[in-house]
Amino acid sequence: MTIARRRALIAMLLAAPTAAFANAIVPILNFFNRETWQPAALATLVIILVEAALLRWRIKTFPFLGTLWRVAVINLASSAAGSLVLAVAAGDAASPWNLGIWAAPLLLITFVTEIPLLHALFKPAFLSWGRAIGLGINVNLASYAALFVFWIGVASFYISLGNHIDRREARTWRNPALAESTEGVFYGIGSDEHAQKLCRYRIKDMQYTALTNSPDLDPYCWDVEGSTCAFMNNGNTRFVVAQLPDFETLAETSLDAYADNVIPYASAVSVAVSPDESKVAILLRLSKKTIFRK
Repeated sequence: MTIARRRALIAMLLAAPTAAFANAIVPILNFFNRETWQPAALATLVIILVEAALLRWRIKTFPFLGTLWRVAVINLASSAAGSLVLAVAAGDAASPWNLGIWAAPLLLITFVTEIPLLHALFKPAFLSWGRAIGLGINVNLASYAALFVFWIGVASFYISLGNHIDRREARTWRNPALAESTEGVFYGIGSDEHAQKLCRYRIKDMQYTALTNSPDLDPYCWDVEGSTCAFMNNGNTRFVVAQLPDFETLAETSLDAYADNVIPYASAVSVAVSPDESKVAILLRLSKKTIFRK
């Protein structure tokens, strides 16, 4: 085959929309998604290195770098075309659900497309069609297995790292010297079988106590600054500003006035108290728009 014909064949195969990536789960569109480009790049690198190593082991004609660029071309070409298949047929190439449904068809398309590419690019090694088919199938299946083991290893590493960091931070927070050199109060929500109540943790003496006069609060919509507490009640119908520690009511308003506009069960999004305790704010989610009220 002449060089011109070889280039024409490669160009046609690269442009064909009936190709998928070697592992059938990393479409090239994932490289343009900020949430998936990093794992896609990592998976692609693993696939290319594994397949290049296997083909170099089975085909001695080319040096490793020569095998590497050929494998990269094959994978990038099939990945781009596989993205077209998913985008046109499934509508979202980056969707894990679509990738799961289309994994088997993409694997079949991979074999059909990459084997001719493999045969064309490795032609100087006198690669027969029979051997190209065998290598194409075995190398792709091996890349699946390698990627599966690789991701298990990555997940195990991050789990172990997270556990190590958690244990280290727990030792730091439980260090008595930290409490002796720190002053202040943490507030949080503690629940019993009847209500969600405000609790207080004093750093100096490391004591965690529930405020006995605390009303039933919305656990996601409250704020404390100094001795001022602003909160929504647990029914999300009343906004209250109270003085700690006795919860003496300073101000109170009902959301009934906004009943026609406020989305049920999601009316209050957040409340806040200014650092100088002179102002309070509540963020409401309305049916038409979101507004601040002070």
